[in-house]
Amino acid sequence: MFGFYTSDSYFYHQFALKILEGNILYPDSIYLHSLYPFFLSFVYAIFGQSITAAACCQIFLDSLTCIFLYFIGFKIFGKKSIGLLSSFIYAFYGIAIFYTGFLLSLTLAVFLSVSLILILLTAKEKEKSLLWFFSGLIMGLSMLLRTNIILFFPFVIFYACTSLKTVRKTVFRLSLISLGLFLILTSFSVRNYAINGRFSPLPAHGGINFYISNNPHSHGGYTALENMPDSAVDIVKASVRLAQKESGKNLTSEQASAYWFSKAAEFIKNNKKQYFFLTLRKLFLFWNSEEISLNLNYYFSRKFLPILNLPLFSFGLIAPLAILGIFFALREKAAKAYLMIAFILAYMISLLVFYVAARYRLPCIPFMIVLASYALHVLVRLIRFSRMKEFIMLFFLTIALMFLVNKETGPVNSKNYFGVSYNNLGAVYADRGNLDEAIVNFKKAIELNSDYAQGHYNLGTAYYQKGMKDEAITAYRLALTINPDYAKVYKNLAIHYYLSGDFKQARQHYLKALAGGVLPDRELDRELLKNPAFE
Repeated sequence: MFGFYTSDSYFYHQFALKILEGNILYPDSIYLHSLYPFFLSFVYAIFGQSITAAACCQIFLDSLTCIFLYFIGFKIFGKKSIGLLSSFIYAFYGIAIFYTGFLLSLTLAVFLSVSLILILLTAKEKEKSLLWFFSGLIMGLSMLLRTNIILFFPFVIFYACTSLKTVRKTVFRLSLISLGLFLILTSFSVRNYAINGRFSPLPAHGGINFYISNNPHSHGGYTALENMPDSAVDIVKASVRLAQKESGKNLTSEQASAYWFSKAAEFIKNNKKQYFFLTLRKLFLFWNSEEISLNLNYYFSRKFLPILNLPLFSFGLIAPLAILGIFFALREKAAKAYLMIAFILAYMISLLVFYVAARYRLPCIPFMIVLASYALHVLVRLIRFSRMKEFIMLFFLTIALMFLVNKETGPVNSKNYFGVSYNNLGAVYADRGNLDEAIVNFKKAIELNSDYAQGHYNLGTAYYQKGMKDEAITAYRLALTINPDYAKVYKNLAIHYYLSGDFKQARQHYLKALAGGVLPDRELDRELLKNPAFE
């Protein structure tokens, strides 16, 4: 499964290679969460350009996450059994195992989130100033991987200030946290400013993501927009072009992001009832057992990874117990658990603002596991002390929660929609040079969704590489019928017509590709644009 199974993975890999070449100002990097490519480049620098080595490093980080969960469970509840159970459950948590094998930032994000909670707990316990500084550093690194963790920052400030009796100590502690955060975020802000004059450490896709999450067709998960590509980088580029077309102005990526924010805000303002029920649906999806796919489909991957068919722990089991654990922690005033609960709350709110997906929910799952372990501990304690009436009541409450959490979600239902997954699998085969298998899988993707423009584009490219030019042109034209602004298709057609000697058609298609945001090609520029014979 290791490989460029998603377009995000491919872009992360390419950016990591650029960093190794000394090019940290790679233009497309402003569309991605910047930290992960630096992590990849560090791995490549040590082990060579090895995807397997990157996956092994992520497995190592996930192993550390298991160990850190033991200490978190022990520090918060004072029971080694809770720490051991938390570590054990996470070690066999299916979706966490699944994501360690892909070039995605998720495993690193989970590790940093767990590290942040552990270091905050330790800083307060040991009263070590340096630990508060490190908590700021880790908070900054976490924000570079998951922007929505910024909602947790006020809770960190509140946690750091509690129990301090003097203003001087409070200011000193907050200064240490802020300094660590400032050093991380400023360094990446300077880099982004050098790339496109935008002094911000965050990627430039906030606005379009907000609109994708909040528009008349949103259903709580990722909602593909009409005439939009699938990859993160291409989505942002396309969103800038579309914003320029709709506004009639020449916009920067930041201005285009603001345009989409305002468009989503207008939808919310004019459709309050629809937005209210959309938010309720997101809340339901956040606590639902379905691992909602975003390019990677967990259920589809079970066909190829036997380990995922083992009786592993799942969200459908953890979530009801976590809710029970939150109830117990609040009832018994387990103050140290409030930090974890605050993290879950902040993370949940951030996904309600945007959309819910398995890979976006995962960073708060370790803390749900600790709370679930605590709930099991309390239930066992009730049996040991013969408090059967309370145990029976809570047992049936847990059963009711399990029923709600495991209820089918309807339209999102990743268990039954594999079109994107077949397309991604075809891309893996194409990357490895197995064009026959690539074509088979691209066709399966189109069979499941005939309006899938990227599937037609990829099928056309595979046909062209096999020398089946007529079939390739047909596939490309179908892609343009679905998405008339598909710039990559225009560029490929321009190359085809250029090689066929039809320079007029080649020039027309190349101009459309450039208008769509495709980067200029030196040879095509020279032959089609600078040669007066083709004008």
